[in-house]
Amino acid sequence: MNIEKEIQKIAEYQNAILPRHERKSEQAISDIVANTIASYENKTYNFAGYSKLQIHQTGKQRKVIMYPPFSSEALLCIFLKRVLDRKFHISYPNRNTFIRSLFDTIYALKDMSDYTILKFDFKNFFNSVSSVFVYKKYIQGKDLERYQVKLLESFVYATKYAYAGLNTSNIICEIAAKQFDELLLQRLERHGVIFYKRYIDDGIVIFNRYISQPDCLDIINKVILEIFYAPQYANVPQCKVCLNASKTKEPLI
Repeated sequence: MNIEKEIQKIAEYQNAILPRHERKSEQAISDIVANTIASYENKTYNFAGYSKLQIHQTGKQRKVIMYPPFSSEALLCIFLKRVLDRKFHISYPNRNTFIRSLFDTIYALKDMSDYTILKFDFKNFFNSVSSVFVYKKYIQGKDLERYQVKLLESFVYATKYAYAGLNTSNIICEIAAKQFDELLLQRLERHGVIFYKRYIDDGIVIFNRYISQPDCLDIINKVILEIFYAPQYANVPQCKVCLNASKTKEPLI
């Protein structure tokens, strides 16, 4: 992957999605690309130089961090997202697919003699995932090019967590969450699981028999510990992933 060509594509795309009256000239984009490549080559970028924002959303405050648009850090961050996307081929959860498959399964429950439905939710998911931990446990050693490894290391140690607002946060969280999904399904198989879907930080599990909420939560919490915690990485920023007790419940249908 040629970094200069990728930065050029990223800058042009970011410019193209702006309202027409805000778009930059071809020369301005060329200068932005040149400055970003120079910043990369001279290592003058500063991934720790982000802005912290508090966004009010549905009655809650969310911590968001962002780089200035078209800054070297912003473009390099998007570049790293593309590197990880191409390497890990993550299929991002789709809410519409999630809802359709859930409704189809729920409709079939009327013909079953017994079942259990459990909804769970991760608390403050993005901000609780240590990007350094995910890098160390799941990304390091995955045959990335040497310059990509150095840039990614610089990024994760500067940002530390997969904060909302960073272009890389979704892919970093999903790299670990994919491992969580696979291990959780393995652990739930012997309990008669017939449906499992997760949409970012929300998950629903349906069983073809009764399983108590404490038993199910015990399995989920043990998988969280196996995926998001590891004693061999105790010297790096730790994940704080846990279930949101107020949003984790056994629905009555």
